[in-house]
Amino acid sequence: MRYCVSIFVVVLLVHQSIYDKFKRVISLLKWILLFLKRGCGSAN
Repeated sequence: MRYCVSIFVVVLLVHQSIYDKFKRVISLLKWILLFLKRGCGSAN
């Protein structure tokens, strides 16, 4: 278990920039979902 966790940490450290881009994409998707929910809510 610790072995897998250590590998996960190393991968995160190595691909820090990719991880940051991934977080940005997720936050962007959250904003889009909020916008769509508000749009549909006002439409209904």
